[in-house]
Amino acid sequence: MKKQRYLPFGYQMQEGQITIHPKESKLVSNIFISYMNGDTLQSIANQLQLKGIPYSETSGIWSKHMVRRILENAKYCGQDGFPALIDRDVFTKALKLRQQKAQTPLSGIGDIRKYMACACCHSKLKIDLGTRGKIYWRCHSCGIRIGPIQNEVLIEAVFSYMNDCIQNPDIFKNTSERENSISLQIGKLTQNICRAMECRTTTVEEIMPLIFERTQTQFENLKTLRYDPDTLRLHQLYEQSTELEEINTELVKESIQNILLSPMGEVQLCFINGQIYPERKGK
Repeated sequence: MKKQRYLPFGYQMQEGQITIHPKESKLVSNIFISYMNGDTLQSIANQLQLKGIPYSETSGIWSKHMVRRILENAKYCGQDGFPALIDRDVFTKALKLRQQKAQTPLSGIGDIRKYMACACCHSKLKIDLGTRGKIYWRCHSCGIRIGPIQNEVLIEAVFSYMNDCIQNPDIFKNTSERENSISLQIGKLTQNICRAMECRTTTVEEIMPLIFERTQTQFENLKTLRYDPDTLRLHQLYEQSTELEEINTELVKESIQNILLSPMGEVQLCFINGQIYPERKGK
């Protein structure tokens, strides 16, 4: 029977009555058990995805938000005339656990915490909890303490910058020293050619070798401008990604080296090719 979308996951409509869906109801029970045993919302969503049972007839993708809605829906313990799928005691304990985690100062940053680094020296930052749950970040190499900064601010910045790169993968550029040195060399050769042409005593025979050398150097530069493997990988990853509704931990793992935090609280992403986005003003 076709599943009605307005019914919570785990239920179905039969002969005008709300009844328990056999397969889905077992998953609902497993969700509560897994959560009570310490699994995160995202890990539960990943497990459900592997089982191949869709969340609804229009979506086969599970997310941590879907899992959260199930854990917070009192209908599963018999409210509003729905058949009970779990004991009220289990639902109450899971709800209290959700509330406790939501009040924890470190909640929400677990996926990006290990990537946090100092923008000055790129050393890893450690969380330094202040009074009243305020969160600071400390760099033991520089000796600086950054903050307080709310988790939501960090997450929103990372989320926003990743979406910028998805919308415009051309943000990623080569950052090799070879490219920079050749560009400087071309600039110097161009200046030499201009000076030679301004001199009335310079002959064509003297200018031609300079022009030939610059042309050859420009050709070398074109070869260098081909994307290095890491930059090409970044292009492919972000070009193939759709706009994010939440931080994609796999994309972070594959593409980001560090999340940089400046003494002023500015957030930047340092990618696997060494490129930093966004670039600071004045640089």
